[in-house]
Amino acid sequence: MTPMIGDYINDASPQEREELERVLEQGERIRWAARPVPRLWRGEYAFILLFALGWLGAIGFATYDTLGKPGSLDELAQGERGQLPFLLFLLPFWGVGLFLLSMPWLHLRAQRQTLYLITNRRALVQERRPRSWNTRSFVLEEDMLLSRVSRPHGGGDLLFANGRSLGGSRGNPPRDDGFKNLANLQEAQRQLMAAIADFQALRRSGAPLP
Repeated sequence: MTPMIGDYINDASPQEREELERVLEQGERIRWAARPVPRLWRGEYAFILLFALGWLGAIGFATYDTLGKPGSLDELAQGERGQLPFLLFLLPFWGVGLFLLSMPWLHLRAQRQTLYLITNRRALVQERRPRSWNTRSFVLEEDMLLSRVSRPHGGGDLLFANGRSLGGSRGNPPRDDGFKNLANLQEAQRQLMAAIADFQALRRSGAPLP
């Protein structure tokens, strides 16, 4: 029986299954699948969060100054109506700051809707975007593993070369793309190496791809 995504991912949503069925080619079967371990904090967020806090502080002071620096709710309620246009002008700036501040939580949510797959033909990263799917494909070449990053407790990253985006995505994946925040790095690498060996052996034999 051909393995299905449910054999590896118990909580795969109907939308994820539907998108996967669209992406998989005829004769392509799943050999392994997993989700990343959700991580709230990433090093690159430090600058973004500091910038967001500074941005919101500046907008907050501008709002406070526009309102005439009220010292109480009564003074705030007595503010002039002429201040309203400028306050409305400040709303998008508040939105930008709050969006930057929420980026770690948005990324955490995205990780929970990400699938890593190894098939008999390629490796796939499938991510849910707000209004679309972003699926990236990596050919099973012998030199596809660009780097291996191990972390405590057996986790880590497998970063690939030769990727390309599928569907509505534009351009090629960045060079640090691949399977990130894996729970079991060794098992993922073992599955990948076995899939590469089988795929390359099939190529060398001249037999048609399944």
